[in-house]
Amino acid sequence: MTKKKTDAVRGNPVLERIWNRMNRDDMNFVGAVVGDTGSGKSLSTASICSALDPSYSADDVCWEPLQLLEKSKDFENYGTGDLISFEEGGVNADAREFWTQMNKSLDVVLQTWREQNRGLLMNLPSLDLIDKRIRKRLHFVFIVVKRTPDFVVMKVLRVKENKTSGDIKFHYPLFDDEDGTNRIRYIRVGKPPENFVEEFREDEREFKRGLIEDKYESMKEELESSKNVDPEDVASQIIADDFEKYVRKNGKQRYLDKDRIYQDYKDQGISKTDVDAVKSYLYDMKKVDGSSLHELSNWV
Repeated sequence: MTKKKTDAVRGNPVLERIWNRMNRDDMNFVGAVVGDTGSGKSLSTASICSALDPSYSADDVCWEPLQLLEKSKDFENYGTGDLISFEEGGVNADAREFWTQMNKSLDVVLQTWREQNRGLLMNLPSLDLIDKRIRKRLHFVFIVVKRTPDFVVMKVLRVKENKTSGDIKFHYPLFDDEDGTNRIRYIRVGKPPENFVEEFREDEREFKRGLIEDKYESMKEELESSKNVDPEDVASQIIADDFEKYVRKNGKQRYLDKDRIYQDYKDQGISKTDVDAVKSYLYDMKKVDGSSLHELSNWV
């Protein structure tokens, strides 16, 4: 069943082109909303999704990579013209690990997305967070340039790949109307439905509370496990076993590889704070031993 084209779509050539992709042209849609924290990109993402898909709700927002995978394979509840969105608003708990997982999930989703005639709109602080091969699959990018109490102004860019070089180009989309061919550079996006905002804010609070609780438990576990480690004992063990294993060179300087120590002893419950203490003990012990490896003053 073809979705109803809303008034917001009819009055906007960019949204109309996206709507046609999914509902008439037998194609999918993948887009991104880019903006700083507090720029209004989350609600702007929701506004665009609600305009394109009147059935879109807070239940269609993905907060984690696993949710994105689950919704992408949910053929019972999602069909032609349906939108899901990805919300990045709490990622900072472990950004590097999160975006590694997110890129893997997006790669899987977009490999099967073409035949589903559905839409995915992500909001991101920067396009650089997603891999180049995923950026190539974007159709439109919306960049927040101005926020007011009632609406957000967004720059619109069409994404195009040079099939020969593989380079990605961004340009203002062209549209034909009664006045000829024109470029659309900006669109204005209003607020999403009020009931969406209420549900979204509650989901956001829940998600962020969960992040804080997870971070607390992780830190608590690390601190408790580190109590079982004596940095002086670790330093003595390193000297007795293989001190040179942890020595690195940088020109004439020699230094201790703290990351190597951490990786080798983390299963024993060592923390990164403990490693700093191990380093201090090692320097003291080598000095006391009168080691001829190098003068202590040249160690870093």
